[in-house]
Amino acid sequence: MAMRKNFLGTVARNGVISEEGLQQLIVITTKAAKPVIGKYYREPKKSGPIPFHLIYNLVASLRQDHYVSNIGDIVYYETDPELFQILPVGKSE
Repeated sequence: MAMRKNFLGTVARNGVISEEGLQQLIVITTKAAKPVIGKYYREPKKSGPIPFHLIYNLVASLRQDHYVSNIGDIVYYETDPELFQILPVGKSE
């Protein structure tokens, strides 16, 4: 608790957030968010200088997330079945 008060006091006095203070804030907010997010929270994967682990996510997004429909109150990415027919959408059998 002392670290949190010190951090907020430093920000209030200087108006500047140091790198250490920002790291503290990230740790505090992550701990607070985990119970709210529940089973949907995923620990981040460790990365090297080049984030090769993100290539899988990029390819999956290119295969599935093609457009957002302009119809309805709730909008989300949808898949166009005619786009990229060469690449199978979903799991391969």
